[in-house]
Amino acid sequence: MPWDSSRDADTSHVNYPTPEVALLYKSKMARPKDFGDFAALLPHLDAHRRTWLADAIMLANPEHPWVWALKEQRWSRRDTDSA
Repeated sequence: MPWDSSRDADTSHVNYPTPEVALLYKSKMARPKDFGDFAALLPHLDAHRRTWLADAIMLANPEHPWVWALKEQRWSRRDTDSA
């Protein structure tokens, strides 16, 4: 992903990572908070962002539970609580 595509800027021109890039970093640690953030953001990711995130996570950990959720487009609070 090109640098310009991996970040956004707010009205004060402060750069921050796009949601899918932030989730990629969070997927490495996969703490309970990260699972909660994933569950909160998943419904807001469009197909392109979901596909990019699933492909990026699969490069590092093909068995990561988020890959299935991204491909199936669903994740429940129960999944978050059991993490």
